[in-house]
Amino acid sequence: MPSISVLFPVYNTRPYLPRALDSLMAQTMQDFELIAVDDGSTDGSGELLRDYAARFPQMRVFSQKQSGNPTALNTGLQNATGRYLAFVDSDDWVAPNFLEHLLSTAEKTGADLVQCGYACVYPDRQILRQSRWACRRTGNGVSLKECPQLFFLDNTNCNKLFLHSMVKRYDISFDPELKMAADLPFFFETLLAAERIVITDPVLYFYRQNRIGQTTSHANRNCFCVFRAFEDVREFIDRNGFDFIRPHLLHSKLSLFAYMYEKLVPELREEFFRRMNEDFHTCGIRKDDPIPPGPWNDASLPDKIRWGMLRLLHPAARNAILRNDPSAYDRTIAIRQFLLSAFQKSASLLKFH
Repeated sequence: MPSISVLFPVYNTRPYLPRALDSLMAQTMQDFELIAVDDGSTDGSGELLRDYAARFPQMRVFSQKQSGNPTALNTGLQNATGRYLAFVDSDDWVAPNFLEHLLSTAEKTGADLVQCGYACVYPDRQILRQSRWACRRTGNGVSLKECPQLFFLDNTNCNKLFLHSMVKRYDISFDPELKMAADLPFFFETLLAAERIVITDPVLYFYRQNRIGQTTSHANRNCFCVFRAFEDVREFIDRNGFDFIRPHLLHSKLSLFAYMYEKLVPELREEFFRRMNEDFHTCGIRKDDPIPPGPWNDASLPDKIRWGMLRLLHPAARNAILRNDPSAYDRTIAIRQFLLSAFQKSASLLKFH
């Protein structure tokens, strides 16, 4: 049994595959299997995967008809044999000690979930995401119940290591219906399931941004997948009795709903707003429901500015949705966009990360 199964879904990313695969072949810890799933690529990605597999004995390649990234990830889960699970997207790359750092941290602390820092890599710059406030709070490991603000971590799975037996025990997988936000239920559900979580700050994962064809770039109906994603999380909470996290789930909903709403073309915003209103009433959200503040102690100055902005805007957004008042919601979005733009300009000048 290998220590780690690295799940590597692929769809038409041939120009980026060599960098991703070379970074995995160069890992300082080689006790892992690489499970590459070709999801019906038409650009030669499958052939390149097989070429690498011939030189890399830890690598197995599975091919399937194009079914979407969640289905490819589920194929990887079904074939994984490692004690831990890691995820690498085929257009990204990792530092040489990525797997060694995550594994040694998990073994030293007994953590079910370990996270490292990552970098969002744009054509002209990198933005570091390290969540240092969380590093200080988790120490050698805490549960989400002990530190529920970990629910505010960036909902990406690729900078994390997961205990495989935990994922199996809670029957956590990917929803094949999600064409966007597919990481969200898996991320939230594993955070809830983990008895011990450790956050570390070395930047070891490099997440490519603004690539043509990237799923997160689609400002279309795929954004509506966020409603199903949160419904998946709500069902998981109900099924396993994790009621304590509901206020933090509301905070996360308000953040992600606003992010998706901003991406939509104007003709889809009316429908999206209606769906938000329906979701809030279905979930029994009321205007006096508490919205937990973001982390403050140990947060960096840029994070404090961001969390402070959300403290002001989230209650206004919640109330506008419940009142079915799209004009008021649009005003909160306009303020949010203005403040984010001002913050980003200031951060660039002051070289904040």
